[in-house]
Amino acid sequence: MGTPETRPPCYLVEWYRPGLTEEQLDNTAARLEEIATSVSAEGSTVRLLMALGVLSDEVIFGVFLAGSAPILAQTCRQAGMPAQRLTAAIHARITAPIDGETPDSSPAATP
Repeated sequence: MGTPETRPPCYLVEWYRPGLTEEQLDNTAARLEEIATSVSAEGSTVRLLMALGVLSDEVIFGVFLAGSAPILAQTCRQAGMPAQRLTAAIHARITAPIDGETPDSSPAATP
């Protein structure tokens, strides 16, 4: 019997963005995904699971899988989005896609 596959820990990153719009949220998510993919290709695990914008509060939350908090912090800096708050070892349960979308068909993932 093999050992269960261990998954990197989840992290919550927060950014305050005055005047936040849906377009800015989409652009932020796309940039974070791009840099996370690049960092992962270099051997460090980083994956954006979800970006959530609360436009009325001017806040973006990002839920990530990452090998470590320092790797994630560096990824955010490379994306031009230094983490204003980074919380380690959160537990995330994303149970259903929004509006019938699959994770690969979200607006930020389509050209």
